[in-house]
Amino acid sequence: MPLLSYSASVGPISWMLPMMRGTRGMLLLLIIQTLTGWTVLQTSGAALNPPVRLVNSDSSCSGRVEIFHNGTWGTVCDDIWDVNDAQVVCQQLGCGRALSAPGSAHFGQGSGPIWLDDLQCSGTESSLKDCTHRGLGTHNCGHSEDAGVVCDDVTTVRLVNSNSSCSGRVEIFHNGNWGTVCDDIWDVNDAEVVCQQLGCGRALSAPRRAHFGQGSGPIWLDDLRCSGTESSLKDCRHRGIGTHNCGHSEDAGVVCEDMSAVRLVNSNSSCSGRVEIFHNSNWGTVCDDIWDVNDAQVVCQQLGCGRALSAPRRAHFGQGSGPIWLDDLRCSGNESSLKDCTHRGLGTHNCGHSEDAGVVCEDVTAVRLVNSKRSCSGRVEIFHNGNWGTVCDDIWDLNDAQVVCQQLGCGRALSAPRRAHFGQGSGPIWLDDLRCSGTESSLTDCTHRGLGTHNCGHSEDAGVICEVPQTSGAALNPPVRLVNSDSSCSGRVEIFHNGTWGTVCDDIWDWNDAQVVCQQLGCGRALSAPGSAHFGQGSGPIWLDDLQCSGTESSLTDCTHRGLGTHNCGHSEDAGVVCDDVTTVRLVNSNSSCSGRVEIFHNGNWGTVCDDIWDVNDAEVVCQQLGCGRALSAPRRAHFGQGSGPIWLDDLRCSGTESSLKDCRHRGIGTHNCGHSEDAGVVCEDMSAVRLVNSNSSCSGRVEIFHNGNWGTVCDDIWDVNDAQVVCQQLGCGRALSAPRRAHFGQGSGPIWLDDLRCSGNESSLKDCTHRGLGTHNCGHSEDAGVVCEDVTAVRLVNSKRSCSGRVEIFHNGNWGTVCDDIWDLNDAQVVCQQLGCGRALSAPRRAHFGQGSGPIWLDDLRCSGTESSLTDCTHRGLGTHNCGHSEDAGVICEEDCTQSNRASIHNQFCLSTWCSEVVVMFDRGGTVDDDVIAEVFHTRETLQCLAYGILKYLSSRRYAKTQSLVAPQSKGKHRGHIKRLGIWSQSFSKPEESALIQFVKMPLLSYSASVGPISWMLPIMRGTRGMLLLLIIQTLTGWTDMTTVRLVNSDNSCSGRVEIFHNGTWGTVCDDFWDWNDAQVVCQQLGCGRALSAPGGAHFGQGSGPIWLDDLQCSGTESSLTDCTHRGLGTHNCVHSEDAGVICEDVTTVRLVNSNSSCSGRVEIFHNDNWGTVCDDIWDVNDAEVVCQQLGCGRALSAPRRAHFGQGSGPIWLDDLQCSGNESSLTDCTHSGLGTHNCGHSEDAGVICGDMTTVRLVNSDSSCSGRVEIFHNGNWGTVCDDVWDWNDAQVVCKQLGCGRALSAPRSAHFGQGSGPIWLDDLQCSGNESSLTDCTHRGLGTHNCGHFEDAGVICEDMTAVRLVNSDSSCSGRVEIFHNDNWGTVCDDIWDVNDAQVVCQQLGCGRALSAPRRAHFGQGSGPIWLDDLQCSGNESSLKDCAHRGLGIHNCGHSKDAGVICEDMTAVRLVNSNSSCSGRVEIFHYGNWGTVCDDIWDSNDAQVVCKQLGCGRALSAPRSAHFGQGIGPIWLDDLQCSGTESSLKDCTHRGIGTHNCGHSEDAGVVCEGMTTVRLVNSDSSCSGRVEIFHNGNWGTVCDDIWDVNDAQVVCQQLGCGRALSAPGGAHFGQGSGPIWLDDLQCSGNESSLTDCTHRGLGTHNCGHSKDAGVICGDVTTVRLVNSNSSCSGRVEIFHNGNWGTVCDDIWDVNDAQVVCQQLGCGRALSAPGGAHFGQGSGPIWLDDLQCSGTESSLTDCTHRGLGTHNCGHSEDAGVICGAGLQ
Repeated sequence: MPLLSYSASVGPISWMLPMMRGTRGMLLLLIIQTLTGWTVLQTSGAALNPPVRLVNSDSSCSGRVEIFHNGTWGTVCDDIWDVNDAQVVCQQLGCGRALSAPGSAHFGQGSGPIWLDDLQCSGTESSLKDCTHRGLGTHNCGHSEDAGVVCDDVTTVRLVNSNSSCSGRVEIFHNGNWGTVCDDIWDVNDAEVVCQQLGCGRALSAPRRAHFGQGSGPIWLDDLRCSGTESSLKDCRHRGIGTHNCGHSEDAGVVCEDMSAVRLVNSNSSCSGRVEIFHNSNWGTVCDDIWDVNDAQVVCQQLGCGRALSAPRRAHFGQGSGPIWLDDLRCSGNESSLKDCTHRGLGTHNCGHSEDAGVVCEDVTAVRLVNSKRSCSGRVEIFHNGNWGTVCDDIWDLNDAQVVCQQLGCGRALSAPRRAHFGQGSGPIWLDDLRCSGTESSLTDCTHRGLGTHNCGHSEDAGVICEVPQTSGAALNPPVRLVNSDSSCSGRVEIFHNGTWGTVCDDIWDWNDAQVVCQQLGCGRALSAPGSAHFGQGSGPIWLDDLQCSGTESSLTDCTHRGLGTHNCGHSEDAGVVCDDVTTVRLVNSNSSCSGRVEIFHNGNWGTVCDDIWDVNDAEVVCQQLGCGRALSAPRRAHFGQGSGPIWLDDLRCSGTESSLKDCRHRGIGTHNCGHSEDAGVVCEDMSAVRLVNSNSSCSGRVEIFHNGNWGTVCDDIWDVNDAQVVCQQLGCGRALSAPRRAHFGQGSGPIWLDDLRCSGNESSLKDCTHRGLGTHNCGHSEDAGVVCEDVTAVRLVNSKRSCSGRVEIFHNGNWGTVCDDIWDLNDAQVVCQQLGCGRALSAPRRAHFGQGSGPIWLDDLRCSGTESSLTDCTHRGLGTHNCGHSEDAGVICEEDCTQSNRASIHNQFCLSTWCSEVVVMFDRGGTVDDDVIAEVFHTRETLQCLAYGILKYLSSRRYAKTQSLVAPQSKGKHRGHIKRLGIWSQSFSKPEESALIQFVKMPLLSYSASVGPISWMLPIMRGTRGMLLLLIIQTLTGWTDMTTVRLVNSDNSCSGRVEIFHNGTWGTVCDDFWDWNDAQVVCQQLGCGRALSAPGGAHFGQGSGPIWLDDLQCSGTESSLTDCTHRGLGTHNCVHSEDAGVICEDVTTVRLVNSNSSCSGRVEIFHNDNWGTVCDDIWDVNDAEVVCQQLGCGRALSAPRRAHFGQGSGPIWLDDLQCSGNESSLTDCTHSGLGTHNCGHSEDAGVICGDMTTVRLVNSDSSCSGRVEIFHNGNWGTVCDDVWDWNDAQVVCKQLGCGRALSAPRSAHFGQGSGPIWLDDLQCSGNESSLTDCTHRGLGTHNCGHFEDAGVICEDMTAVRLVNSDSSCSGRVEIFHNDNWGTVCDDIWDVNDAQVVCQQLGCGRALSAPRRAHFGQGSGPIWLDDLQCSGNESSLKDCAHRGLGIHNCGHSKDAGVICEDMTAVRLVNSNSSCSGRVEIFHYGNWGTVCDDIWDSNDAQVVCKQLGCGRALSAPRSAHFGQGIGPIWLDDLQCSGTESSLKDCTHRGIGTHNCGHSEDAGVVCEGMTTVRLVNSDSSCSGRVEIFHNGNWGTVCDDIWDVNDAQVVCQQLGCGRALSAPGGAHFGQGSGPIWLDDLQCSGNESSLTDCTHRGLGTHNCGHSKDAGVICGDVTTVRLVNSNSSCSGRVEIFHNGNWGTVCDDIWDVNDAQVVCQQLGCGRALSAPGGAHFGQGSGPIWLDDLQCSGTESSLTDCTHRGLGTHNCGHSEDAGVICGAGLQ
């Protein structure tokens, strides 16, 4: 047969092609060729479409592409091979759409010829040879480049043999054939999958036994086990496609819900017309018997047309044709469709089409102004239930009137006349007690009594007078508006004329025209006048064209133009405007722009704010909005004078984080009970709008000024010291020292605000100097100006003869002022003493002890810990806020600079007496004397006398005598002579004291040997300056002159540092030639610092100065001093200070835990005066224990046992009455009775049990959960080598520290190089170990690394706060995480500000309450915080003022709780759907119901909106979803539907009701998703489907374009639209086609907001289903890493992922990637293929990003695909991933 009709010019006829797929087809073709002699597949010079096949894959629709040519199968080269090329193959094989186009022989290398290369297909060709290509057989490829294809191979489904498209026999399409499904174990879950897939609602039943008739053909599926949620039957478990044991008598069926469609026809409006419903594939009418407004309401709701206005009968909208589907309808109005109402039955009726029912839904202008000569003033009437009615004037005001004026396009409301000003109306009174804010879209959206509920007569009819000014006695100036923009002062220009809004054409549209619009709207000056539909295309009329305005006209119609409605434009030319959008808040009546009376701009007028409950949180919002820093105070009672005009706001409740006052809770704009005597004010910090950054000093740095909400730099053109002087003065930093240029302090970013400054130096700010204009410049950031100021001290002590005592004064705002003495104490004084370098505070005198000051009082109620760097860092009332007079000026007496090297201080009698009285404490506690003072002090009689006296007093004390028995009764004359020579004669010391001193001096000399040096017992007391002073005294008194000693300097640790020895009265260094561990060992031994760990050279601890005393040292390690080793000779060397030697010693511990099996628990003993002694347990607690645990590297303290728990000690008791915070470095740093002072016995010896876990820490990072890894061993912290360091090793560290999972394991000293030992190397952890030492490793201290290989870790860093013991994640007992434990917070002074911090940190909205007394149950474990004082703006509770972590006076009965708003404080229960059910709200820790009194669809709408469930379909009452239990929280709700929660509606009050649970309210919402993209592997591409009337339906592709697609992409969060494919590109849908003829601008929030034919109105079939391909936001990814926030950077372009070259790649470039992926800040930007080499294209090179771009392609670069790199240069990124 085929041969009879074969034609050489045609080739194999079409019926053969399907047979030719696969190997069988090819064999058949070869047989035919052999039998017929047909050998060539080319005819008349043009090739046939070559057959194509996909091979080397399990699927017939994926594989290596091969085409048949010249009798041979050959491959296709992958050069520029993409998804369009693949699409041609998929289409040709009937395999649906192309999913991907893999290259590089993805499906294995072929053999034989390569037929095609450099294919460029559009995707619509019928075969590959129809595409552009090199020519058959022409290529430059090998088989390693063979192209592949992966096609969709979709399995479709249909229901047949039934009158309904949503019921019938199930058939699926596979391998080109429809086949049935076997009914073995077929059930409703299986049926549900089919119904969902077809958009037919839920499955009603799953008929079996060929209920819809027997099919024919294959049986494709059997033994299906679906859950009901699968996307197709093939996704369910089954036997395998085509595998079964059935016959067609077992064909499965489905009956789906098939919810009825409805439409309104034969009307100009989509919301009115004849009612028609769709049934059995036909539209039919509804009979009007007993048809009423309740029935109509169901239709209006179903169509989204608001409420029903009337229900016309008698074919009001014309007679229909076809069936009459419904009659005798009885609806309540809440049903979801007419078929849910009671009726006769579908198709049963006794009517004709003359009785066809109609509907008029709201959707028309439901308000009018009557009884006035002007259209914009009159009596207000609204249309409801088919009637116009009036509005009652009770509490009627300007805000209510504003809603009417806006709705009618009449501008702003001028007045709101009452008492039937425009005459009395008649008919119903529809509204009363209106409370509008002025922004609602209609009066019915305002709070009111309810439609038709009132207590008025028509003598109270309300009226309105709107603005709309007259022009030259003719037409009114048309109102104007700006639309389609986020700002009310920019957008597409529209004017109102003839009852309709229309656009303006952009022909000759310019800035002057725009200026008229901006002026008319009160939006400041015009910034630009964009044309070409910049703000999207409008619809409707184009009212104006060829405008020629001067800019001073009052409206556009006053300008020259063509005439209203006359134009030659389309909407693609719609004009736009961008105005300045003037500030809506200001501070007036003050000398400062950052303080004054608060005024806000509303409805064209500035008005004040009432001070009722006005506080600093409210003020904070104003300060933030104006860029004035933080709020200092919130003055009331018209502090800045009384305003005039309206009072716009009252009863404000701000948290302080809102963006404007209008965002705070308030009474309503214009609603108040105040007069101007209550006008609120604000005093802000006013950060002076200038700052100096990028320097260690607040008085030097890069100059930045604040303008328009942004900090920007200053250009250095003609920048000089006069300009700098203005900055220094403004900041209170004294005089300008220099004015550095050329970005001396680093380049800034952001705007450059000022250039060409010419200041005299006397101006108050840079803006007051001559300059180019704000933002006008010709500079780059390489020219950023800097300043170095004198940096005068901002605190001083005055009115005293001593520089370290006096009245405290601080400098602020250019003035010195005093400090109030309320709660002023020693801690506050300590801050002052520290800041002035005056030692410790001795007292804190009050009551103007140093005389009364004058001028401002800057600070009051100070609460300092004593460690702050200045008083302003302490908690206080706010600068300038106080309740004091100068009789309360605070003072300070400091210790004086007695330790400093100046003779005046040394001879000062105050110093001498202070020093002498404190010497004992100095020696016992570790007090130090400045090393540089030694030479001065040594020869000073008074000082030496003082020291000798102190030593003598110490030695003759009872405790020393008892333990050492050194007091001798006699003295030798020789020693008396020494004492006498020093001026310390008998009148200064008693004889016993003198004898004790002589014995003390004599003792060490008895066993002294010149060859050995000071004997061992002296070594501990000779460490540091104290030892040196003692040594000098001994030398002076005894004549011993061998002064060679040693110290370690320039380190935080006394047992490591640069080595210096003392010789000839001078300290000098040691050269590192031959310097090694043995030499270091001598130093460590000499200092009592244990063994030497290392001997760094190369001035590791910094270069010294002065002489170099020793060189070429060769020690054995056993010498007693370095001078005993072989060396060149003292002072002989060939070195410079860059070779200064250093030492790191073990630093033996001065605390131990004994009498226990563990080194981290036991009796506490400390080493003092050569003896171990115990600690008394009086007031001993876990904070004291914590100091010990920390010091020993034993983790956190678990407990602090008392009463000699670990047995009684012996020997001295060194400490008693310890009061530690837990942060001290040793017990002696805590407050205590004094060393050796106690009232205890050994039965009270204190103990400690430590966690013994945290022997690891992460350092050198801003986060406690990332940093360089260090472990504690042998008393020292050391690093870990990064050899074979990986994620598993890092995981052990993260787990051990309680920091969640490991994100990355950075190497190469990523967090900086450590010092000290390297403890671990070659770690091999599985990730499950409890510590790194449990992993396989080389051995502690064994390694082959340097510190440049120190390992790091980045962990997840879990949230450090949680709320527990509640049903809600946003309420519960507060617990914070500290020291590896969750602990509670004490409720002392706990309030809603404290709670606000928790709510903010957890993202739970605002704090509703702060319950106390363990409201959420008592916790266990530690109590971490007490006496919290938060403002509510802190980022965590730890940032608030508090007692100190772990310091409290509470029990768990006072555990604090929080109840946050929880945005979702509402739920729907007792239903199968999350979007329907009984309404319950959460309040005070309990879920409760809502009463159904006057419960309606508006109330339900609030719930649906809050839950993201679309629109409310009905509001069932009478416990429709079952009766609840527990409280009934709300009753008599009156919602407009626009509120954000039910609590925002009018109601009786929370908990006030007159109901039972039989009246529990319910809600049925539409459901959540209203748009989706289906039939694609990506959630951001596919066939467009929208959800309407309970069904998913498609969109027709008529005039479908990328603007329409953009709306979908935006709605789904998928970035920008890439293309808008039509022609059912993603397969044909089924079910309804909801939208056609869409015209979107791209800015709409959903497709239904675009212009269209009407929902369900179209002229299309599913072959025209529209599709979308979005950018899918994530066009960048990080690969080849264990973390989603680190890895090799790859971007997606031209259908392929490719890498980025690391040329000039830096952290700014990395920042763009981190931002785009939501991974926080960039930590580093590794290059050199740090995360492995990629493959495929290299898309970007030479990137130069600022870090603020939205994607890498927005940065400067060479061009996509242009580079000079290889994959060994692939760039990487490590992001913070929320660790900050």
